[in-house]
Amino acid sequence: MEKTRSEMKPAAETGARPDREEKHDVSLHEPSENKETVRLTDPDRKSAVFLDLDGTLWNREQVPTSAWQAIEKARKAGHLVFVNTGRTPDAIPDFLWQKHLDGYCLSTGMSLFDENGKQIASYVMDPEQAGLLTAWLLENHSGFALETDHMAYDDPKYAFRRAVFFEKDGRKDFMHRMRISDMPEEAWSHLVKIIFDSERAFDLGRAKSLGFDVLLYRNSFNAEGTNSGIFRGELTDLHRDKAKAMRDILHAQGRDPKEWRLVAAGDSSNDLPMLEAADVGVAMGNGSAAVKAAADLVTDSLEEDGLAHAFERLGLLEEQ
Repeated sequence: MEKTRSEMKPAAETGARPDREEKHDVSLHEPSENKETVRLTDPDRKSAVFLDLDGTLWNREQVPTSAWQAIEKARKAGHLVFVNTGRTPDAIPDFLWQKHLDGYCLSTGMSLFDENGKQIASYVMDPEQAGLLTAWLLENHSGFALETDHMAYDDPKYAFRRAVFFEKDGRKDFMHRMRISDMPEEAWSHLVKIIFDSERAFDLGRAKSLGFDVLLYRNSFNAEGTNSGIFRGELTDLHRDKAKAMRDILHAQGRDPKEWRLVAAGDSSNDLPMLEAADVGVAMGNGSAAVKAAADLVTDSLEEDGLAHAFERLGLLEEQ
C-alpha cells in the first residue's frame, strides 16, 4: 500500500553518488570556459523540470505570480514540473502540496513523493554514523537539530536561536519540533538531515569522513540579527543528492529519464549536482557565482520574474 505523508515510515537504503568536480566562482552571468553550449529548446522531447525552492521558486514561501503562471502553462503544454529541495516534508507548506505538481523530491533526495503526496521512495541516514556526528558537534560546542521527515529535534542552543529568528521576522514556525531531550530512541533510525550552528567556525572534515555532505550557507539565523555571527549549515547523506533524486523519482513513476529533457533550476551550492546532471541547468540571477558558472542559462533574479523568463527562454510555454 502506498504511504501518505501522515503515515510514512522511512526505510534505509544507500546508493553510489556520482563524482563531481569542484566549481570555482567566475564573474556573474559569464559561462564557464569549458562548458559546452547546449540548445535551450528541444522540439523533439518534453521536459521534466526540477525546481529548487528557497531562492528559486520562492522567498520565504512567497511565490511570484509569474512563476505560478509559467508552471501552469508548462504543464498544460505537456511538460513535467517537480520540486527538488533540501527541505523535509514537514517544512513544505500545505499550499505547495495542494498544487499537485508532478512530484516532490525532498530532504536532498532522501524522500520522494508523487503528485498526490504519497511517498514513493524513502532513504535514511545510518544511525551509528549520525550518532558519531552528533557527538562531534557537541565536542565543538555547536547547536544542532536532528530532522526526520515529520519531526525535528532541537538542542537548546538551536531552539533558542530559531525562536528568536521567527519572533524577529514576524513569522510563525509551522514545522513540528521537539526538544532533543524528548527524542525517542527509534527516531535515530529515521533521520534525513542534521542542521548545525556555532558561535565559531570549526573543521568540517570529520563530517565528510563519516559520510556526510556539507552545505554551508550565509546566516541571518541568530539572536544578534547579523549575517556573520553564526557558523551554520546542514549535513546530509553523501550518497544522496538532488541529481540522483531527478532520475529516482522518474523511475519510481515508471518513466524513463532518457525520454525526457531534464531541466534543473537553482541558486545555491547544493543545487550544483542537479544542474550539472541535467540536460539544461538554469541559475537564478540571485544565485551564487559557482552556480552561475555551472549553468547553461543564467536568468534574472527571483524578484525579477527570473523563473518565468527561464521557462520562456527554454520554450516551455508553447504547446508543441
